[in-house]
Amino acid sequence: MSLFRRFTTWLIEKKKFEIDNYFLDISVRFVEENKEIVSKEEFQALLAVISPETGWKTFKSGRRLNQYRSWLSVCFRIAIETGLRIEEFMMMRFSHIHNNETGRPLYIDGSKLQGE
Repeated sequence: MSLFRRFTTWLIEKKKFEIDNYFLDISVRFVEENKEIVSKEEFQALLAVISPETGWKTFKSGRRLNQYRSWLSVCFRIAIETGLRIEEFMMMRFSHIHNNETGRPLYIDGSKLQGE
């Protein structure tokens, strides 16, 4: 909001627009960000416990379900090692991954992740 306030003020003062600055009446709130970083050891410990044996969940109804998926640890690694935003990660397809002649992944084409 502060950017809108400053931009509108600039339009009025510098460009002589005859408009009202409605953003002046909005109170400013400061938001504290808590950016926790996962250490390499913590991340490796997470990957180590992902297994069919640890994937069981018991619901209130008593029903048990194994939520383990073989691709889960790979998804976690791709997400954290590429630094993709969650929207980009969720839009990713196998066709975005480019491999060398031996089939080893080389890079992810990020230009295709921008709102297909």
